[in-house]
Amino acid sequence: MDCFLVNVIENRRISNEMAKDTNIPHKSPRIFLIYNQEVVWNTSHWMITKNQIRKTVRRGDMN
Repeated sequence: MDCFLVNVIENRRISNEMAKDTNIPHKSPRIFLIYNQEVVWNTSHWMITKNQIRKTVRRGDMN
């Protein structure tokens, strides 16, 4: 699984494009799970946990 980090302060243009392209409002921090160029899961702030990421990937939200 590939992972990427967008530093919003340094890459505001990319952050704005992601919000526009996904129709998901900007919040920082935010995590996206993207599969086949579709956002299949996202969350932000305190909902970003190792356990939640693990459960989401194991649940198979990529199908």
